[in-house]
Amino acid sequence: TFETKGVITKVKSVVWNKKFYTYGTFDLELADDVLSVNDIIYHNGNAGIVMQIVKDLQTVKVSGYDLKGITKFRHLFAQTDYAGKSEKIIKDIATQFLNTGDRKISGISIVADKGRGNNISISFEDENLSDVLSNICEQDEIGYTVDFDEKNIIFDVVKGVDRSDTIVFSRGRKNVESLEYTRDN
Repeated sequence: TFETKGVITKVKSVVWNKKFYTYGTFDLELADDVLSVNDIIYHNGNAGIVMQIVKDLQTVKVSGYDLKGITKFRHLFAQTDYAGKSEKIIKDIATQFLNTGDRKISGISIVADKGRGNNISISFEDENLSDVLSNICEQDEIGYTVDFDEKNIIFDVVKGVDRSDTIVFSRGRKNVESLEYTRDN
């Protein structure tokens, strides 16, 4: 389990760059130096691993990976072959390389398989776990999440949802800083 080390109240900026098929990144600009490398931060439903802290006279810039970044730190050496539904393969690989053995990540759980995805075959050797999962996800157009519920890390597979009909960019919603477009023939 995890315990709260503190609460950051003075943040100048927060940027989360989330990705569907692979790990994303975050950048924080803080007034105080209160974090350490490898800390897990949690903000508005987003969680990440602190990878770098740069301090100057006025600010502290913190950057890192979202929790999917834990897959970047695992390397798969042995020749391994899988066949079956893509969700089951992803969760079997996650279980093998994140949730068993000497390198088990304490507090991680893998959500039960729901049988999603197509039947695929995959073989890998000497690859990064993140790359293997990304390849499977892109092949079958599914994604995976690694979330944090303030006590545990939860790994799951997700199916994408097309929300292109409902996207609204607006300064009022604070989701666009500037806009430029060109009309051309």
